[in-house]
Amino acid sequence: MGRADKREAIMRAAMAVFGRVGYLVASIDMIAAEAGVSTRTIYNHFDSKEKLFAEVLLTSSRQVAEAHEALIDRNLTDVTDLESALVNLAEDWNRPSPQLADHFALSSRMAAEREHFPREIYEAWREAGPWRVQGALASRFEKLRDQGKLDMPDTRFAAHLLSVMVTESKDYKQIVHAFLYGYVPRRSAE
Repeated sequence: MGRADKREAIMRAAMAVFGRVGYLVASIDMIAAEAGVSTRTIYNHFDSKEKLFAEVLLTSSRQVAEAHEALIDRNLTDVTDLESALVNLAEDWNRPSPQLADHFALSSRMAAEREHFPREIYEAWREAGPWRVQGALASRFEKLRDQGKLDMPDTRFAAHLLSVMVTESKDYKQIVHAFLYGYVPRRSAE
């Protein structure tokens, strides 16, 4: 196994272990066993458990953000029926993806344990993942607003609102309908 292969094996193993038992319980020994490498090999690649955790979390967050940006582009480019496009986006957003399961387990653990590691790791995660995706969605909302399809002064807030709504409920049609009620331009009766 080459150096790059070992690093990749360590990263995969660390994501699985951190997602399964959390940052506090996870140990370098557990990660080494999962990766099939020695603890010395891990320390040759990463200075500490904290640095390994940060690298795994940020790398994974960037990958998930890229996947979500692709969903946003696919569903909200050349929109003719905005409500259907947003429902399709919500369905795609929440469709189970086996290759992302470890990331979401890790993110859940991280959110529960965030007070146990430096704030800058938490902030970097938010920047690389959730905020990046919300920024991409806000940018798409700006384009839709410029086309007259949406009326929203704060696209960043609207992006945050929609992302929370679609992850908290599975009734996408009702959520999108409620969301659009607040953001579809009102036509004045003349």
